[in-house]
Amino acid sequence: MNIYLLPRKRGRYMLFSMEFQEPGGAPEEAGQAPGGQKTFWRRLKSGYDVLTEKRRRSEAILTHAAKSARITLHYPGHLSAGEANGIFDELLAAQIKKHKRWLIVNGALLPLSVLFSIVPGPNLLLAYLAWRTLAHYRGKKGGEKALSELEIVLAPQNQLYRLDKLINKRISLNRKGKIRRIGESLGIERLDKLY
Repeated sequence: MNIYLLPRKRGRYMLFSMEFQEPGGAPEEAGQAPGGQKTFWRRLKSGYDVLTEKRRRSEAILTHAAKSARITLHYPGHLSAGEANGIFDELLAAQIKKHKRWLIVNGALLPLSVLFSIVPGPNLLLAYLAWRTLAHYRGKKGGEKALSELEIVLAPQNQLYRLDKLINKRISLNRKGKIRRIGESLGIERLDKLY
């Protein structure tokens, strides 16, 4: 599994992997009318997807880490291997802590959502809380496995160092285009969408 330690502003970093990203937007079905209820639900789903993209990406990294035997961590070349490993461990520990907290919250609310079963129709609150509880459990377990059991191969990337310098510049002409080209050289499609 390949994980990239992507730079953010002011010395912060985020984890990213291309191996399980969702494909771009689904093409519209032929014969659908442009207006009406289907358009409303499509827009609602699109808005939800935009709001939860970062969360889904971080959860996917942790759940896929549980299935992997080895992680290759690509990090900016100006960092030492120890610094990169330390940042990776910090980011994973923060994710584990977050999933543990939300696992407790969602697990505590799960029995209360059973009360909504007296309302006719499906109990969407119960289904949502059960789904989120399971997702937080899987994320927590995947992060713990990545911290303790997985072999981590460190691979410095000079392109990530160039990206770090570009992100932290105050003024840069055609920043998005430069980020896109760096992403293409790393094999990361649409890297500019993350910034």
